[in-house]
Amino acid sequence: MINKYTIITCCCFLVAVSCSIEDELRFDPPLEAAFEADRRQIKVGDTVTFRDVSEGLPSQWSWIFEGGSPETSFAHSPIAIYETVGSYAVTLEVRRENKVATVTIPDFITVGYQDLVADFTTESVTVPAGDPVRFTDASAGMPEFWQWEFYNAAGTVATSDEQHPEVVFARPGIYGVRLTVSHPGGSHTVVREEYLTVISANPPQADFTVGIAGIVAGGTVTFQNRSQGDVSGWRWTFEGGSPATSTEENPTVVYPAPGRYAVTLEAYDEITTDTKTKEGYILVVPSDGLVAYYPLDGGGTDLGPSALHPSIIGNVAFNGQGRVGGGTAAQFNGSGLLLVADHPAFNFGTGDFTISCWLNTSNTGRMTIWNESGANAGGDNQAWLRLGDNVTDRKIRFCVEDGSGSTILNIADGVADGQWHQVVCVREGRVSRVYVDGVLVREGTAPASRNVSSEQPFKIGAQETGGGGSYTNHYNGLLDDFLVYGRALSGQEVKALFDLR
Repeated sequence: MINKYTIITCCCFLVAVSCSIEDELRFDPPLEAAFEADRRQIKVGDTVTFRDVSEGLPSQWSWIFEGGSPETSFAHSPIAIYETVGSYAVTLEVRRENKVATVTIPDFITVGYQDLVADFTTESVTVPAGDPVRFTDASAGMPEFWQWEFYNAAGTVATSDEQHPEVVFARPGIYGVRLTVSHPGGSHTVVREEYLTVISANPPQADFTVGIAGIVAGGTVTFQNRSQGDVSGWRWTFEGGSPATSTEENPTVVYPAPGRYAVTLEAYDEITTDTKTKEGYILVVPSDGLVAYYPLDGGGTDLGPSALHPSIIGNVAFNGQGRVGGGTAAQFNGSGLLLVADHPAFNFGTGDFTISCWLNTSNTGRMTIWNESGANAGGDNQAWLRLGDNVTDRKIRFCVEDGSGSTILNIADGVADGQWHQVVCVREGRVSRVYVDGVLVREGTAPASRNVSSEQPFKIGAQETGGGGSYTNHYNGLLDDFLVYGRALSGQEVKALFDLR
């Protein structure tokens, strides 16, 4: 018989059973493995952060990352990196006491190729020829293959499939670089035009010279290239010359008009140009009526029409410092002279003539600059220019003389100051003139035209005596650009000659 006590007892039993089941579920819940990731579609080299979302309060975790690194982990929320393209499974095993649950999800992570961006660096973009240049790949996207091309204006000069090639450029020049990187997922190219400047280890140094830097108008000069270094070409510019420019190594140039002209030489390689300019380097003297021209630059050669080369008597050197640029002058030491054998071109007789020279001396003693004939002393047919006959009114003297007498121009202002001066003597009919530095300083008229020549030599730097073969009044100083004309130059022409300095 069911009574109220029976009902109460049953109810209490059911309540107790229910509480027991609830406690069991609360303190020993079932395990169910599960996980998630911050991303599932990635590129090579990317990382993935995994997070356990298992149910059942697991206390231990064991992960397996197919294709990942690390391959396994016991962390709650591990991080794995994937370096290879593909689709990969992930397995998670969780534990709590004696309970185990496992889940594997195939193709959970998909790894694709990185986007490629080609790039590279070098330590320097200017290097000497012959030195190795290391190119360092700095491309993004994890390329697997590299193709390098190094080129200049003429085309490809080198290639490489190394990641970090080392290249030697033998010739100076401007070089471009092309790098193509690739992997199975694609490729990318970077081109850098005129990226690398390769300079010569022995760069050009322009220089030139000529045998004699003075010529007669209409004459030619052959230039001697003295450039040093690795030179691939030359560019010449000739002021006043024809041609006006040249690319020859040793060009020959005509100078048609009097003047003093600059010369410029550019010596170059593929990269570097060196320029040498010599201002006023070439002296071109007037040719009209010219008898003789002695530049006295490295020698006593006569560039005049008769090539009246002198003999050197005693000590005359041609290595004195010239008055312009790098030219030289004749150095007379007080015992030597230049002797020009008798020639009709120097036999002026009673005709007109002009003799011009540049001199530099500090000696104040008596010195003969030049002397035509005059071996038999006073009364002989002769003409001469002397310095320092005294220290007052005869510091410069120009004489024309024959048996009938002499006409002498005495000048009180001297030129013995250690500086360069031009002294020009002109005889025009009976009139004699002396110009110093382009300015007329004295003029005189003879009563009759003097016959200044006989069959005797022309002397530069001394006066002949004793009937010939003996010399006195030697010059001590420098002489340069000695000119003789068989006509009287006008004052304007003398000034123009001076302006050629």
